[in-house]
Amino acid sequence: MFFVELASAEPLPPDGVKTRILGGILPLHGETWFFKMTGPDELVASQRATFTEFIKSAHPADPNTAHSHEPAAAAAGASTNAPTPPLLEPVNAPPLRYQLPAAWQEKPLAPMRVASFNATAPNGKQADVSVVSLSGSAGGTLANVNRWREQMKLPPIDESTLQESADRLEAGGHTFLVVDLPSAGPLGEQNEKQRILAAIVEKNDRSWFIKMTGEEAAVASQKSAFADFLRSLQLP
Repeated sequence: MFFVELASAEPLPPDGVKTRILGGILPLHGETWFFKMTGPDELVASQRATFTEFIKSAHPADPNTAHSHEPAAAAAGASTNAPTPPLLEPVNAPPLRYQLPAAWQEKPLAPMRVASFNATAPNGKQADVSVVSLSGSAGGTLANVNRWREQMKLPPIDESTLQESADRLEAGGHTFLVVDLPSAGPLGEQNEKQRILAAIVEKNDRSWFIKMTGEEAAVASQKSAFADFLRSLQLP
């Protein structure tokens, strides 16, 4: 079994979000099986462990004893050579309550977001702010932080370093773990240094990710507003 993981360097059309592909390739008895999961970067990354376990479970079936897991389309005679992938949970979170900072404006939701904003900095540049809710640990805090570090061209860290370097903000009966990740150098089409400011908290078997991404100085100027937003946030 060969496993591949591909993350887009920039947001892609039509939804304007970064995309990730997980893939498995299994040569078997003269045939080749392909397993693929594609979708929004954060969602697919959160399903990495589940996807890996799914493709590891693939094995030749004994036609005399195995139960069929053939997709309905194949049973009806349609041509298919791929097993049905695991289903991903859609966003189905109750509405949030929050106080919007003065320089922030609501904008249309992108896939997997329960809230979405533009934060306008004094230099006129805008940072993107997202609120995402996923079930369970969503891959784990360290894995998500290291994924963001990768986007900023920063090396991965271990759990001990994360706990020592992250800030914590107490608000609304929760403890947000907050990371501030300026890029190692200029990134993207604008060739500017970028920055991610993100908070993670778990509540009621869900993981909440509040993230601001943009040009370094723009994000830095909104750090206080970001903290105020977290303090005002009432999670369902």
